[in-house]
Amino acid sequence: MMKLVQIPPEAACQTWPLIDAWIRDSTGRSNGRFTPDAILAEIESGDQQLWIVWNTEKSEARAVGVSQLLVYPTGMKVADVIILTGEGRKDWKHVLTSFEEWARGQGCGIAQVLARRGWARELPDYKMSHVLLEKRL
Repeated sequence: MMKLVQIPPEAACQTWPLIDAWIRDSTGRSNGRFTPDAILAEIESGDQQLWIVWNTEKSEARAVGVSQLLVYPTGMKVADVIILTGEGRKDWKHVLTSFEEWARGQGCGIAQVLARRGWARELPDYKMSHVLLEKRL
């Protein structure tokens, strides 16, 4: 059984060895937006949230997520997932409903995921409203 677990900021450092490789891989594809050290610092400060998809039967992590709460000038509050990666996503993608419930409880009107294109097929309830295109200068 897969369960989404929010890791308290004070436990992030102890949890890090379980997810370090995933975080490094994901931040390595961020074109300098994120580094593992910067992500950990943001989590420990409480500015970002750390999530682990935990396989309760095998007592192992299957995925990691990092989110942040954004408040736009209009007052709209958004739960923004900046990292979501792991192994066997078809087995655990359903736990994202737990994240959505948490986001609603935080007063968010929108949950958004910064993800690679393949996630669009996996999350049919999410509308692809924009595509992030970038050019290194």
